[in-house]
Amino acid sequence: MNTQSDGLYPIEHLKRLLESSDKAHNELAFQILKGGNFQIDEHFYPLISNNGNKIAFCLKYGFTEAIRSLKKLYIYRETFSILPPEIGELRDLEEMELRHNQLIALPRQIAFLKKLRILDLEYNRLELIPSEIIYLQKLERLNINHNRITQLDENLGMLNRLRILSLRSNLIYEIPPEISYLQNLEVLDVSFNQITSLPAEISNLKKLTLLNLESNPLSHSELIRIKTLLPNTRIRC
Repeated sequence: MNTQSDGLYPIEHLKRLLESSDKAHNELAFQILKGGNFQIDEHFYPLISNNGNKIAFCLKYGFTEAIRSLKKLYIYRETFSILPPEIGELRDLEEMELRHNQLIALPRQIAFLKKLRILDLEYNRLELIPSEIIYLQKLERLNINHNRITQLDENLGMLNRLRILSLRSNLIYEIPPEISYLQNLEVLDVSFNQITSLPAEISNLKKLTLLNLESNPLSHSELIRIKTLLPNTRIRC
């Protein structure tokens, strides 16, 4: 690693910026690193990837090499509207939580995260679930609570290892029959949506232990029908 920075920012000053608790100082350091002639070696990686903010900056400014071996990624309260496509380089990820951000879309490169078991996208601005999610065949828990989802892709049923699906507080008005393909599903939360009925195929979810239907415009007769379809499932309504 170079210890010089064209006479402008000695490496010790960069370290102080990175070690600061001020997020703006952290980002300034990344901007200097990106714009300078620095050769960053692995000994410098812990300084630029030791918390969620800096991990976000690694993605934003293209320093993915420093975080490539991550198994768990937690980024909260960032300004991303679209997750950088470099996320697809983190192929060892098993858990990814991106809560309380401003995401309106996910890049197609998420399809490369083949080891992902947990994906948490709560409190964002997503309007649809990207079709590439079907390639995450090890996914066991998917949380998209508090977004702006209006409909579910029928291909969601291809996530056959999924055990927990949380879609609370969206704008969903219909559950596709293909939900029945999720044979390992144990918890389905679709509370606070616009659902008026469920497909008969939901009776095929033999492992479903909890179905949360609170605050949906379901008629009394529809609720009785659903309880008949799922006699062994605890239903909140």
